[in-house]
Amino acid sequence: QTLVRSHSHTEAASAAAARAVALAPNLAGAHLAAGSAAAAARDRRQAEAAFRRALELEPQNADAHIALARLRANKRSYTNPDGLAAAAEGFVTALTVDPTYQRGRHGLDHVLRVFLARATYLIFLDAFIVARVTAHGGQLAARLLPLAILGLPWLYTARFLARLSSPLRAHLGRLLRHERGLRIAAALD
Repeated sequence: QTLVRSHSHTEAASAAAARAVALAPNLAGAHLAAGSAAAAARDRRQAEAAFRRALELEPQNADAHIALARLRANKRSYTNPDGLAAAAEGFVTALTVDPTYQRGRHGLDHVLRVFLARATYLIFLDAFIVARVTAHGGQLAARLLPLAILGLPWLYTARFLARLSSPLRAHLGRLLRHERGLRIAAALD
């Protein structure tokens, strides 16, 4: 884990993690270290397999749930509502295992804020495109374009919300109601 955190010794970290798994194949921590090393080496498939193996060995391992959720919440998944929803659910699982685990709370809040930021961006982009088309006088395009474009933020939001559990949707609603900064951003949009 120390080699992984140094960000400069990924090969050494992978070798040390492989050795740990060879010495202790039934220890969740060894597989967690192997997953962390694979993630640092940008090998998503191997990282996910290692984190899943750690969870098979120890289903109540909050660190493994967090690691898997972080893997799902990488930069590429920011535009993928399915990946974001899976990451959010992973953080919720970690919090179910250990409600006091701050990394789980921070990760969940981050994923929900990323979702809201992406949805907000899509709405803003819609407004910008509609304004540009309308300004250039294309009346038919001005009528049809909003209908076509407005589907994108709706689809993104619907896909994300459909994949969330009911308690997590309620948490998102509370977050929107009680976070002043999020309310202001939503009102501006």
